[in-house]
Amino acid sequence: MSYPAAVPVEIPARFSDRKPAVPRRTIPKFDVLKPLYTFKNSFEVEKFLLQYKDLIPYIIETHKQVQKIFGKNALEIRLEYAGDPEEDYDGLFAIVKTNLPAKESLDLLDKFDEEWFLENVSREVGLQFTVEVESL
Repeated sequence: MSYPAAVPVEIPARFSDRKPAVPRRTIPKFDVLKPLYTFKNSFEVEKFLLQYKDLIPYIIETHKQVQKIFGKNALEIRLEYAGDPEEDYDGLFAIVKTNLPAKESLDLLDKFDEEWFLENVSREVGLQFTVEVESL
């Protein structure tokens, strides 16, 4: 018995168990973030930024300010998306991984907030994007 030659079929997204590597519409400025941050869930981050493109300049400047305040103690700066449909919340976090004890990391985060974040980031932006620390 012979079967007809296989015909490639595109599986609709709702039936696929894999997310596409890149959303269909990409953000040109998103590429600017790639050398600055590591990403925990880059698909969700980019999808979120498609909706909130105005956050990108804040995210870029946050990296500069974290480097200025944390210096060599910032081992990694990770950008990740967090969403909770039950709480009707979604947003981005810049997580600064440090080589410091928790108290010293939190002290630097307080300095970052006082010297830059609270003065330059509006409440609306702060509800969608915030910075946290992760100590070793």
